[in-house]
Amino acid sequence: MTADPGRAVIELDSVDKFFGQTPAVLDLSFKVMEGEIVALLGRTGAGKSTALHMIMGVMEPIRGTVRVEGLDPFNQFNELRGKLSVSFQTDRLLPWRSAWENVALGLEILGHDKKSQRRQAIEWLENVKSSARRTSSSTRTSCPAVCASASRSPARCASIRHWCYSTRAPASSTTSPR
Repeated sequence: MTADPGRAVIELDSVDKFFGQTPAVLDLSFKVMEGEIVALLGRTGAGKSTALHMIMGVMEPIRGTVRVEGLDPFNQFNELRGKLSVSFQTDRLLPWRSAWENVALGLEILGHDKKSQRRQAIEWLENVKSSARRTSSSTRTSCPAVCASASRSPARCASIRHWCYSTRAPASSTTSPR
């Protein structure tokens, strides 16, 4: 499928969101066109995460409309399930889960059975481990590139990136995932 640069895939129109009496987002409007790459930048508390949560359908705006692929992500959440992912700037892992369990979380949410979750997650971790051994010794500069090449989806990237940072051993080592 070829991208249609004239088609908006994400649209926010005059969106407001408050937490109690405190405004988190006020009159936010923008479009993301098909094929476009967008980053939200702003100070702490500017509403970046709140805007992303509304796009993901986790929060409903108080006023205005949010559309993803023409759908309301809050009220039509199931129709968009498995089609959206957000990668925040910090890794979001569940500390009580093992590395493979964190990597498999998306598969679990999508209803894959435990055996296929484990098999796929371990394969992804092994791909990162193999790629990491072939890259430079600087973990922070090599792992994001490894993550991008080893995963097929941005949703998998955060967990894989964290595993890469936390378990990366020197190139001569054969450390296994924890």
